Amino acid sequence: MTLEEYVEGLNDFLEMNPEAKELPVVYASDPEGNDWHYTFSSPTMISKEGNGYSRSTTYNIDEADEICIN
Repeated sequence: MTLEEYVEGLNDFLEMNPEAKELPVVYASDPEGNDWHYTFSSPTMISKEGNGYSRSTTYNIDEADEICIN
């Protein structure tokens, strides 16, 4: 999923459920939803390093490979 697709989904959701805008945001710890945690940070641009398993924050869009949403 791209950031644009994610934001469009959120915007569509809020249009249909405007009362939800004040609810806390959580995320699942795994695909099965075995645990839930509160979202605690703003989106950050991430660059992959080496084998792709290591990541670091970047402030340069030209170096960004991903957007971390939490």
